Amino acid sequence: MTPRMLHFETTRRRARVAYELARAKVAAFRSMALVALVGVAAFVCFGRAGLTWLPLTVVAWFAIEWRGGALLRGGRVGAGVGLIALAVPIWAFRTCCRAGDAVMGADCCNMTGACAAVGSLIGLTLAAFLVRAPRAHRVESALGMGLALLAVASIRCAELLAGEALGLLGGLAAGAIASSVVAALVDRARRTA
Repeated sequence: MTPRMLHFETTRRRARVAYELARAKVAAFRSMALVALVGVAAFVCFGRAGLTWLPLTVVAWFAIEWRGGALLRGGRVGAGVGLIALAVPIWAFRTCCRAGDAVMGADCCNMTGACAAVGSLIGLTLAAFLVRAPRAHRVESALGMGLALLAVASIRCAELLAGEALGLLGGLAAGAIASSVVAALVDRARRTA
């Protein structure tokens, strides 16, 4: 390798490292901004229990922001839908409870199925957004949506029992997968028409 080629290669590596470090700094700042918003919402709605899930949100959103592109575009939609999941009242997850009941007792029960249904409905809302994504980036967009949705909505699980939390997360994942299938079918129908 000639000295000129060696100098070029060294400069190219330094530029790449500087570029990735700058992207990491921006991703860290943006992930902290989202986590601050989600953390305040979680603390107000669920108290300290909601804050235990925040590290998952930090890691997921940092990865989404750092990667960027279609993953980030999908992640923004997923985070927005996840914030909606935070606003769902507890009685929607426990359908045999009276409105306003927050704890299990004689008048309240564990409803994993209801949590899965609520999660699926929330996850299915992603289909409307996923259909609009360019076909070449649909898988990456769906991955970003699902990852961000689970990272933000998992905070909702802090107030739920283990079965309910798994039902909600499973429903969210099923809804996100179903959204991907719906988007693929709509895309196929458009191509054949």
